[in-house]
Amino acid sequence: MKKKPILEHNRRRFEAISIFLHEYRINNNLTQSDICQNLHRNSIVRAEKSAHDSIHPQNLTLLTLFEIVDGLDLSLKELFLDIE
Repeated sequence: MKKKPILEHNRRRFEAISIFLHEYRINNNLTQSDICQNLHRNSIVRAEKSAHDSIHPQNLTLLTLFEIVDGLDLSLKELFLDIE
């Protein structure tokens, strides 16, 4: 099955989320393992790596995103505040 192309504005959103998650974690001196309470570390790696793979960003499920946000002790509002 061929992958559905990702529209440019959605690619930018994905990149913004990925960069935000990575920078927030680093700025709060957290390792990927620190926030893996209910996730495999690879889920966080994929979420942060998506910003660097502009051709094929990794698709995150909402559940995975919720778990990462909880692990960072963030609210969804904080995550999406600057995303257009």
